[in-house]
Amino acid sequence: LRFGLNGAIVATAVALLAFAWSYAAVPGNLDAKGYYELLFWGGGHVLQFTWTLLLLVAWLLLADAIGARVPISPRVATLLFGIGLGAVFATPLIFLAYDVASVEHHRLQTWLMRFGGGLAIAPVAAAVIWSLFQHRQTSPALDAQSRPLYAALVASIVLFGVGGLIGFAIHGSNVRIPAHYHGCIVGVTIAMMGVTYWLLPRLGFAAPLPRLATWQ
Repeated sequence: LRFGLNGAIVATAVALLAFAWSYAAVPGNLDAKGYYELLFWGGGHVLQFTWTLLLLVAWLLLADAIGARVPISPRVATLLFGIGLGAVFATPLIFLAYDVASVEHHRLQTWLMRFGGGLAIAPVAAAVIWSLFQHRQTSPALDAQSRPLYAALVASIVLFGVGGLIGFAIHGSNVRIPAHYHGCIVGVTIAMMGVTYWLLPRLGFAAPLPRLATWQ
């Protein structure tokens, strides 16, 4: 998990580099819509690697917190985080190879996020889902403090998964695009909420009321 968190920091640094590079390279004579889309396109797609890595960390942490045994060793988890991080380093190559206003730059950043950023998600999600099924068979009753964590984990996986599948169905400019990123973004948000529930008592605060937190 520490490697995943450190990887998220590296991805954020590359995203900031991409934002600065775009700022320096985007022509200033474009209309506002085109200018800001190009300005944030590269760095925004890289920043999604940050959130993906944090999401995977959150899933594994929440599964462990409720007592589910995820069938992934620390070494394999580190490898999967490395795969999720590795694609980030193609970003400077894309900036060097193609102008930020080119169709190729636009398309490669999208492909990088769609395929490079998604490789590690499926095996981690599958392992966590398997651990949840196994855990419910052996321990059908969750304790009160685990129920919000379980609800957050399941809701996050389902919503992020639906958003990701919609992303692969995108062709052209239509409502599938906001449906895709809203599903994924809120999936990440719910996972972070679950981690917050887990963290509060460990930081010296009261745990949230289990029933209200679970419904939330």
